[in-house]
Amino acid sequence: MSSNLLEDTITECYFSNFANLRFLDLSLNSLTFNLSSDWIPPFQLDSLKLSHCHLGPHFPNWIQTQNSLRGLNISFAGISDAIPNWLWNMSSLTYLDLLNNNIRGKIPNFSSQSIDLFLIDLSYNNISGPIPSFLFCSEALKLSKNMFSGSIFHLCTIPKGSIIFMLDLSDNQLAGELPNCWMNISALFVLDLANNKFSGKIPLTLGTLDLLGVLHLRGTNFIGELPSTLRNCMGLRTLDVGGNKLTGNIPAWIGTHLTSLTFLSLRFNEFDGIMPSTICLLTNIHLLDLSSNNISGTILRCLNNFTALGQKNSSIENVGSVPFPVYNATEVYVNSAFLQWKGQDSEHTTTLGLLKGIDLSGNKFVGTIPQEFSALRGLVF
Repeated sequence: MSSNLLEDTITECYFSNFANLRFLDLSLNSLTFNLSSDWIPPFQLDSLKLSHCHLGPHFPNWIQTQNSLRGLNISFAGISDAIPNWLWNMSSLTYLDLLNNNIRGKIPNFSSQSIDLFLIDLSYNNISGPIPSFLFCSEALKLSKNMFSGSIFHLCTIPKGSIIFMLDLSDNQLAGELPNCWMNISALFVLDLANNKFSGKIPLTLGTLDLLGVLHLRGTNFIGELPSTLRNCMGLRTLDVGGNKLTGNIPAWIGTHLTSLTFLSLRFNEFDGIMPSTICLLTNIHLLDLSSNNISGTILRCLNNFTALGQKNSSIENVGSVPFPVYNATEVYVNSAFLQWKGQDSEHTTTLGLLKGIDLSGNKFVGTIPQEFSALRGLVF
């Protein structure tokens, strides 16, 4: 009965005759749950989905009675409580989605031995404190838009060869240098560390992630040059290192090795020198943002080689929403980019596949605008 326009207040009596119920999905309705805190359901569920139902403000205690529960989705449910400890002791749970509530407090660092979650999504809450190490045992971990703090050096305690496909820690208050042990999680496909308070240089071992498709490091205070080891990440489609303090020339290997790139942002850094001609080899590029650096010389005439920008009314799949595998299924990571649109910085997510543009503003280019730009008929900005 999900995805309807149902409106009602749900009480215990609704479930009195459902002793054999195994799957309950009432998500995407306007239902309010009014259940007593000591209610014990007559059923044992395998899957519970109550997204966009009103369950809060307290965490539903009756869920702890579900000894066989494997999947739990109570996102957008108006919960403003702390996560109870019993939730992490539900040994059958493999999928946990608490997205977009107002959950607060800290998460204790339980033993990873009792946790077997494949996907954890705690994004868009108010959870604080350090990230407990057991959370890194999941195949997909989404913690964006919280108040997590401290370092992530316990990432190095993960056994080598651990399967993590997706790690989104963006928009928190994480600090310190990044650990240099990324070779331990070589299956990583999405890494988003944007908008934190990290320091130091981008670690060399990020270049061991040869399956990486999305890398967001914008707004993270990194210094130094882009590590040349990133040339090994030849499957990268999104590379965003904007809003840092990166220096040196734009590496020529970006064009020769990262030819799958559709989105490249080096904006608001301290890159200097001339634009390497190898950039013109990025024929799949849809968004190129080199704005607000110290790049000099003339604008490359060969930018008309950007085949994708020469096509009108075309879009590209899997830019705004990036699918990735987890637990024999497919999840979606919502990609994002900060771009200057009509004079203002704005965040774009699911519309990324429709946007096409080149931003070279705020540099030290000289000469004229190449006539070859007229061939880029698909440009939006």
